[in-house]
Amino acid sequence: MPAKSAMLASCRAGANPPMARPGRWSVSVSVYALREQLALAGIYAANVDDIQALHDDNNPHLMGWIASAADYLAPTVGMLENIFDPETIIFGGGLPDSVLDAVISALDPLPVSVSSRRMRTTPRVLRGQTGQLTAAPGAAALPLLDTVSPHLSTATGPVVPAV
Repeated sequence: MPAKSAMLASCRAGANPPMARPGRWSVSVSVYALREQLALAGIYAANVDDIQALHDDNNPHLMGWIASAADYLAPTVGMLENIFDPETIIFGGGLPDSVLDAVISALDPLPVSVSSRRMRTTPRVLRGQTGQLTAAPGAAALPLLDTVSPHLSTATGPVVPAV
């Protein structure tokens, strides 16, 4: 088995590839990483429309990045499922919907996790429905979350009734 195939097989088995370790995703699965990889191939993708056109043309550099991104993300999906047991994980951000759909399709087969249930009715990973503005609703909700969430770091401790 060639070295790259062995690494990808181990990634699918749950081992993190070298660049997928915490703090390294920006150089492997981000829009920045995609644009950098395309630039190294002499392809300039200034905006989402350029990336969409590359996807429509089945550009081999974009297709390679999709496969690579999926190999980095698949073990992470399994890890998040095992920690949080969500109903589903939503992918979104600054990529065209068709590219996000291709990344999600390339995740298959996802590693076994607590979400690997036979009676599942919801896919384990879905594309967000707010397009490239996916981060905006989440950021807008942070002040509300801060207001309604308990702050254990400032808690005074349990109230002990007087006897």
